[in-house]
Amino acid sequence: MVKNLPVYISLLIILFTGFSFLQQDDITKRKTELQNIRDEIQKLESEIKQQTKKEKASYSAIENYNKQNFLLNKLIAKLRKEEKIKHDAIRENQKNINELENQIELFQNMWWLFTSIARWMNSQAFLIPNRCSKQW
Repeated sequence: MVKNLPVYISLLIILFTGFSFLQQDDITKRKTELQNIRDEIQKLESEIKQQTKKEKASYSAIENYNKQNFLLNKLIAKLRKEEKIKHDAIRENQKNINELENQIELFQNMWWLFTSIARWMNSQAFLIPNRCSKQW
């Protein structure tokens, strides 16, 4: 066995160097796989960052639309309130106009009556002196 010792040692060295080459090849493959995985992770992180930016922009746009919607609803409510106030004022003015038209009609009737009475009195006044003058 001692005679074969250098052969065994040589075989062991060959085996270890073969295993080390296999291990080197395996390590190289694993490093390549690891680098590919790292690259893929970076690519995914980059995509996530881009999507996050897009989501932030979308969220910001939605917030702006919500603010605009709130302000528009507030404006609409204010305009409706103004419309109601003006509608009530128009209704009140229409009521006043109707009352004034009624008063005008009453005054016109009274004026017609007054002028009619005045004409009658004038006509009677002319008749009275004529009657009186005949008697005198």
